[in-house]
Amino acid sequence: MEHEILANRTTSVGELRRSPGRVIGDAAKGPVAILIHNEPIAYLIDAKVYEWMIERLEDLEDIQKALERQGEPGDSGQNRRSSVSSGRRGLAVRAGRIPQDEERRSEESL
Repeated sequence: MEHEILANRTTSVGELRRSPGRVIGDAAKGPVAILIHNEPIAYLIDAKVYEWMIERLEDLEDIQKALERQGEPGDSGQNRRSSVSSGRRGLAVRAGRIPQDEERRSEESL
C-alpha cells in the first residue's frame, strides 16, 4: 500500500543508524521522512516545530471546548462568544505561520 510522503527530505532507517547527526541536522531544515521499503514509517522534525504544532493543537482544543460550552443552560454566552470569536481570528492569523526561525528554515529547504 502506497503512502504519500509528506516531506521534501527522506532517509532510510539504515542511514539514520549510520549518520544520526546528519539526519537530525537535516530535520532542522524541514521534516525528514524515515522510510522502510520506500514507505514512510516516521517523520523527524525540529523540536521547535513540534512545540509549535502542539501549541496550535492546544489552541484548537481550547476553542472547541469554548464552542461546546456555548449554549449551556443558564448561560447567555455573550462574554464567551466575543472571546471565542476573537480567539478564532487570532488562531486563523497564527495557523499558517510557524516561528520565524522555522519559517526561514522552511524557505531555505525549497
